Formats: sequence, structure tokens, C-alpha cells
Amino acid sequence: MGLQDEAIISYQQALHFKPDYAAAYVGLAVSFMTLSQPAEASTYCDKALQLDPTHVNAIALAANIAKHTG
Repeated sequence: MGLQDEAIISYQQALHFKPDYAAAYVGLAVSFMTLSQPAEASTYCDKALQLDPTHVNAIALAANIAKHTG
């Protein structure tokens, strides 16, 4: 298991205890982008922005995902 896989598990565990934790969704999105899975990353980034539309990292990540997906 790689570091990104471990990170994904950790973020999912965090969300189990606090489902409205926007930063954990951003972390998942970053992990999936690192694994070259922008569609999955987009799903988690969108959820983060639903929870906190002003989350600066989520906004920047959404722009980065859009750049990579066209």
C-alpha cells in the first residue's frame, strides 16, 4: 500500500467521525489527483465546496482539476 492509499484511508476515517469536515474532502481530492484520477478528485472537491464554498484550497484545486480535465 502506498502513501496515497494510506492517506485516502485516513481521510475516509476522519469523515466517518466528522462527515462535514471539508478539509478531509480536499485531502481526498488531492490524493486522487496525485493518483491521476481527476474524476474521483472532482467528486470530493465538489463535496468540499458544498460544505464550505470559501475553502481556498478547494477553490484552487477545483481550478486545477478543470485545467486537467478540459
